[in-house]
Amino acid sequence: MARIPLSKQKKIAMTCIVIYRQIMVMIMATLLQLMYLLSITNIKVPKPISFVFDDTLENRITARILNVRPMIQGSDIACLDNLRMDRACFYKLCEMLRDVGKLQGNRNTSLDEMVALFLFTLSHDTKIEEFAVTKNCQDDRWKWFKNCLGALDGTHFKVRVGDKDKVRFRNRKGDLTTNVFAACTRDMQFIYLLPSWEGSAHDNRVLHDALSRQSPLKVLKVNYYLCDAECMNCEGFLTPFRGQRYHLSIWKSGALPVSAGEYFNMKHSQARNVIERCFGLLNMRWGILRQKTWYPRKTVSRIILACALVHNFIRTYMSIDPMESLLEDNIEDDGDNIEIMETSGMWNAFRQELANDMYNAWIQSRNT
Repeated sequence: MARIPLSKQKKIAMTCIVIYRQIMVMIMATLLQLMYLLSITNIKVPKPISFVFDDTLENRITARILNVRPMIQGSDIACLDNLRMDRACFYKLCEMLRDVGKLQGNRNTSLDEMVALFLFTLSHDTKIEEFAVTKNCQDDRWKWFKNCLGALDGTHFKVRVGDKDKVRFRNRKGDLTTNVFAACTRDMQFIYLLPSWEGSAHDNRVLHDALSRQSPLKVLKVNYYLCDAECMNCEGFLTPFRGQRYHLSIWKSGALPVSAGEYFNMKHSQARNVIERCFGLLNMRWGILRQKTWYPRKTVSRIILACALVHNFIRTYMSIDPMESLLEDNIEDDGDNIEIMETSGMWNAFRQELANDMYNAWIQSRNT
């Protein structure tokens, strides 16, 4: 039997490829038309979704199933509303990112879900709100602080500086340090870090600088952070009551609050302790931060940022952080003196109302 010439074999192969592509195009067109008909007849269009996750992996998976997947597997109308493109365009984008950009998903999130979350963030500007405490939060430490983003505070790391800078970098304990200002979420991940201030700088001054920088600490009108009493109690920053017992060691010893202000301070200290634990974990994890190094001050600032970034990576991708179990339960700050500052009357009223609600609910629970 005579062999088919190579040129003819190529023509036959090309003809088969063309026929196959035409068949696939027809099938895809039919499927898309069918899905469109189903979407406009049976599937209800959801409103834009706010991605607010709780602490546990199970709750995160549930939120993903209920929030992300309907956008990319539901209707074209829902996809347009949330991602600003239909599903065909969305999957084409994912295909390009996978094939050309070599992007991949991870063990917890597929590439499609990553792209959907990114597009949703661009479309609806939800970058900050995803960390906020939700109305249905069941965490006893945080459930009273609705819309709270987390806690913020400052800490000190030792540095070497020249003789002319020693006065500015000498803190109140006499050590040469850099004042590192940070904000963290409930799950002990840093979301803002400013490591460049001198050790003598007051935390309130550093906070003002963080809000006015080119890359500032951003706090939406509806959100706020828990702060210590050195900061001003004003919109976006909730501080404890002055003149009332506050520190965790007091409540750990068995003392009970005797007023709404003390009960608020107890809950505030239990929640805000997350930033102290975050700093403690950072120090425990990275030995280079625990002692003075010979690196220049700017290099030390970059080392601190790098350590914080790797810390966040570990907290994200390790289901259990073995270092966390080594932290003491009552780790807290060193109790800096409180200075007199002007406060916001409206924010003081909000704090007092919240304290009264907390205290009344606690009294009722003790009487039942």
